[in-house]
Amino acid sequence: DVIVLSRALALPIGEESLQIVADVALHARAPVLAIPPGLECFDPNGPILIAWNGSAEGATALRFALPMLRMAKSVHLFTAHEPGKDVMQREAIEYLRCHNLMPEPIESAPAGRDPAGALLAEADAIKASCIVMGAYGHSRAREWLLGGVTRHLLAMSPFPLLLAH
Repeated sequence: DVIVLSRALALPIGEESLQIVADVALHARAPVLAIPPGLECFDPNGPILIAWNGSAEGATALRFALPMLRMAKSVHLFTAHEPGKDVMQREAIEYLRCHNLMPEPIESAPAGRDPAGALLAEADAIKASCIVMGAYGHSRAREWLLGGVTRHLLAMSPFPLLLAH
């Protein structure tokens, strides 16, 4: 039902371990739970933060996360604002409500603010046990060349990431 991988893979966090997690997240037909280095336990019952940008990858992650979201203490829907992209927060909220979940919407990151940094700040504020997100909404080459939220969070997030493509 879920593939659990350590982001460190017994190595210092670096490009090689990120590459393995990224490859599995892109090609697996199941979500990947990427555990950060040093995390001693994972609490699926804690608050969960959903990173929502209205993408197909985000919708896949949301659908795969439903069993875990049902166990969560609370569900928070963080809307990532991307220029030129219609973010359908209402639709995500309605989808979750159809599954008897009452997500708390969180304001979008202001234009110009680093979306990965804003997402991590929100996860820290709610003491998230996990971040649910779509992986690699842009082409992977563009993500690796220019950075991107997926790459940044794989490298820097102290929170477990439930990823789906």
